[in-house]
Amino acid sequence: MSLAEFLEAMKECPDAELRDRLGVGDNWPILLGADFSRVVEHSNADRGRWRFNPKLTAGFKVAFVDLGEYRIVDYLPGSVSLYVCSWVTPLPGREALEQQLATEGYRTTMAIDFGDDDLPPIPNTPVSRAVAMAITDVADLLQQHRIRACFPDAKFGSELLRYEPK
Repeated sequence: MSLAEFLEAMKECPDAELRDRLGVGDNWPILLGADFSRVVEHSNADRGRWRFNPKLTAGFKVAFVDLGEYRIVDYLPGSVSLYVCSWVTPLPGREALEQQLATEGYRTTMAIDFGDDDLPPIPNTPVSRAVAMAITDVADLLQQHRIRACFPDAKFGSELLRYEPK
């Protein structure tokens, strides 16, 4: 299945069924075959959809260890934030997949997360739909800049959902 088919299925899926049918939910990871600095540069340049949140970034701690660079970016329509991390986030219970993806050159993670309290909700939009909207906008960004991606939490067909630029 292709990324375009997944995005279309997400668009057509009822809000209440996004998690069960397609795996769309909180802390939704997208693993990237690109350097952290390149990903941050492109998300910073897309001012219409994303805005760096220095306050939230400064207060973010990961297991009290330094894993590398990270940025937290607000999704400007509201409701969700995007965590951009210079490491591949753990995939609990899927360590073999995590290792495989690391050997394939995936080294940066974007994770779409339910936003903090300072981020306004999108009017008349459940958070699950806001996550789906953010996934669509991230997919647009990845395709525009030809960044290879893997979507390990997507439930869509029997294969791991990937985007490989042509």
